Amino acid sequence: MRYSPYDNRRLELVSHSITTMPDWGYLTTELVSYLQADAMAVTLAGMHTIEHEYNAQYIARHYQYQLPLGKLQLLELTLYLPYDTESADIEAVRMTAVKSALTWYKPLSSQNEANASVGYEAMIFDIQLVGGGSSLNRGYNGDSANNSNSALQRLKHNFGVRYFLEDLVVDMSESMQQLQVFSWDDWYSIAAAVRTPCELWRFLAYHLEQLQQSAVNHIPSFESEDALVERFFAKSRPVCSCHCSRQCAHQK
Repeated sequence: MRYSPYDNRRLELVSHSITTMPDWGYLTTELVSYLQADAMAVTLAGMHTIEHEYNAQYIARHYQYQLPLGKLQLLELTLYLPYDTESADIEAVRMTAVKSALTWYKPLSSQNEANASVGYEAMIFDIQLVGGGSSLNRGYNGDSANNSNSALQRLKHNFGVRYFLEDLVVDMSESMQQLQVFSWDDWYSIAAAVRTPCELWRFLAYHLEQLQQSAVNHIPSFESEDALVERFFAKSRPVCSCHCSRQCAHQK
């Protein structure tokens, strides 16, 4: 097995309490009152291959929220890779990880359909590079930018609808509830843009609608999550009647 720059820290990384809340800015505080139970640690089939072949490590947590408008389930996947992992390997790892998450999601989707409950499911995928000798924060295209020294450095990457139409083709038909996949950066941008859990709910509905429209037309309906967020709010913020813990933005 290849030497890992974080071998001595493996127990430290995996010992984080699964009750720890994710950090998505102030939306985290908004959502905490809607959390139904402590986060559940998840084992994803296929990830052991990534851990073995790329000397990687992952942590997956499943959160369930009962929002005013329905049930929201979030799968937070954090993948730790050696800092010198090649771009081609990162792409292969990303695809394997998303496939593993979709496999895990299938029985959950069947349960949701059986319960006939209104809900959305999303996955937030974070890639952390470990052991970099310099203070460089790499982008997915290999670019670097100066940043503060850190043993863990987040890799900036994105998915978007084109990824699921051309690279990893999945069923986005209207009859099937879809696991919506976001990179950590995109999800954080969305969390910063929405003001309440109800706005997050409505955005996820809009996002899923755009994914399904893209599948039907075989043409991406949006190029980036940022562009879709702008389009969503340009349509005007809808009136909220769900008694969020804070007033919706349109009321301010």
